[in-house]
Amino acid sequence: MPHKRRENARSKFYIPMTVEDVYEEFTSQGYNVVFNPDGNGDCQFSAIAHHLASIGIFRSERTIREEICQYLEQNPSDTDGFPLELFVGVPWSQYLASMALNGTYGDQLTLQAASNLYLIQLRIVSSLGASAMVHIFFSISHLLQALHLVTFRKKMGSIL
Repeated sequence: MPHKRRENARSKFYIPMTVEDVYEEFTSQGYNVVFNPDGNGDCQFSAIAHHLASIGIFRSERTIREEICQYLEQNPSDTDGFPLELFVGVPWSQYLASMALNGTYGDQLTLQAASNLYLIQLRIVSSLGASAMVHIFFSISHLLQALHLVTFRKKMGSIL
């Protein structure tokens, strides 16, 4: 497709949203945004740290990242024994080294690790609507707390 036609097609479907538009979408789903971290790649870890503090677990976003990476290093397979490396498309050591760096966006594996590590259930709410909601359940038996995180524009926030 020539560049001009591609730009026209893209602009036809591009709908710019302000932060207020995004907040309105979450409010319409029954949520209230209470924490909006910088979208700098550390946002998932910041949102988790924010919510953990509300239940008495005090960690910095850096410590959260370190503990999650250590958990993943010690648990390279899921509960069924399936190697997590097969989910990431790169050697496991390379994934862990990258994830350990500030600014690397967290993913489904880091969310699952946080759920297991801190005994929390996560509900990921998306600006794409209720159909894009994801639940992350810990794979061990004792629930400490259920937390809600929201994702939009490559950012992770916290909601109640």
